[in-house]
Amino acid sequence: MLNPSEAALLSVVVALLSVIVTAVIKDKTYVTKNECSIIQQKQCAESKAIRDELSSAKGTMAVNLRMTRALITYSDMPKDVKEEVLNDR
Repeated sequence: MLNPSEAALLSVVVALLSVIVTAVIKDKTYVTKNECSIIQQKQCAESKAIRDELSSAKGTMAVNLRMTRALITYSDMPKDVKEEVLNDR
């Protein structure tokens, strides 16, 4: 067993280690206000790039759909097949 002075010394060492570990972890989990602003700007730029790309893709898909519908409309398929294809959702 430990005598009272050894137990006190051991508890002080454990407390100091706890403080040091907490300080190291705290430094790694928090960012400065400037770092937060930089991260936010990067995320906003990425979101805008994704929105722009989706918008472009939607435009391309709309053009492709109109072209396909026109090809079907003017093809020599039977009328009932054309109606079925063009009215399919």
